[in-house]
This record gives sequence, C-alpha cells and structure tokens, in this order.
Amino acid sequence: MKSEVIKAKFLCKNAMSISDNQIYEKGKIYDGFYETYSWEDGYKTNGGWKTYWVIDNKNIKHKMDRITFRAVFYDVDETRDKRIDEILNRI
Repeated sequence: MKSEVIKAKFLCKNAMSISDNQIYEKGKIYDGFYETYSWEDGYKTNGGWKTYWVIDNKNIKHKMDRITFRAVFYDVDETRDKRIDEILNRI
C-alpha cells in the first residue's frame, strides 16, 4: 500500500491565531489535505493521519502535525458526521 494525499474539508472546532492574526475561525469549514499511512491500520494505530495541510482565511496552506490538527479541527470522519447532522437538523 502506498501513502496518498487526499483532498478534504475540515470543520474548525477552536479558533487559531498566529501573531495576532486569526487564521482559522471556529465553526467555519476549510479546504485541506491529509496524507495517509503506507501501511494498513496506520490511522487506527496512531489516532489520525500522517500529515495534514489546511488552507487558511488568506488562502495560505499550513502544514500541521496530528496533535495540532486535532486541537483545532475535527478529523475527516468527524467533519462528515457533523455536516450530515447539520443538514438533517435543518429539515
């Protein structure tokens, strides 16, 4: 199995700022990417994907380790589930 970079959308659960500039806003969905592991069960064993990149409010791509990513964003499956819940609750 070969690692892949997958395009995704991530829901921000905690705002993040760098040098007094808010780059991610709580509740907003951001475009990004994640890199899968090259071995089976890598996600389950390590509690997340290998690497994440998220595009901020100024269209700049930031590389994040798993720990930082999980502190600021919901993971891929959590984002999908939350978006489904939002759609269902609108009906």
